[in-house]
Amino acid sequence: MPGPRLWLYALRSAIVQTPVPDTNGRKVDLAPWPKEIGRDGTVRFFDNQQPEFSRLKGERIKLDIVILSTGYKQDFPFLEPSRTKPTRAYGTANQANVRGIWRRDEPTVGFIGFVRPSLGAIPPLAEMQAQLWILNILAPEKIPHPLRATDEEHYRLKLPPDSRIEYGVDHESYVYQLALDMNSAIGLWDVLAIAQKKDVRDGWRLLVV
Repeated sequence: MPGPRLWLYALRSAIVQTPVPDTNGRKVDLAPWPKEIGRDGTVRFFDNQQPEFSRLKGERIKLDIVILSTGYKQDFPFLEPSRTKPTRAYGTANQANVRGIWRRDEPTVGFIGFVRPSLGAIPPLAEMQAQLWILNILAPEKIPHPLRATDEEHYRLKLPPDSRIEYGVDHESYVYQLALDMNSAIGLWDVLAIAQKKDVRDGWRLLVV
């Protein structure tokens, strides 16, 4: 039997869940790393001992498009010390120790869009990052509290020591922290007031969310 929390989630989904449209059989599936692509476009996969290999090993899959996601390297040679100014080194993305945006002793150089959300898109995070970075430069007195490193633990992803990516964040927690930093985070009463002002239908559902 499902536990109380699952029943609660089921009730919440029944009230506020967005209807799932019919995809007419189209889907995005998980597959192992490709082992070989034949001349006719069919693909064979490595046996990774996972359920997706067992599901696909008997299928003949012919590819229409192959996209090579080669990744990227964060390299900023133009920010390194020069021969004329050997001690003048700007921060780089991996040194951005204030919300992952700028280095504390060099706030004039901001790195926008370099954090990696667990789920969600980078552009909304980049918009919030740009707002906080500019606010800190042009009107730092409007930031209501010091930007403490101790406020960052709740949104940082807990990663194994050998992880390649060390700048992962929880999407919602990170955005909320940036909103708190700019004193722009809205509360429940703000949401309900907006719903009433805009005459939003079924505004009571917000209480369930």
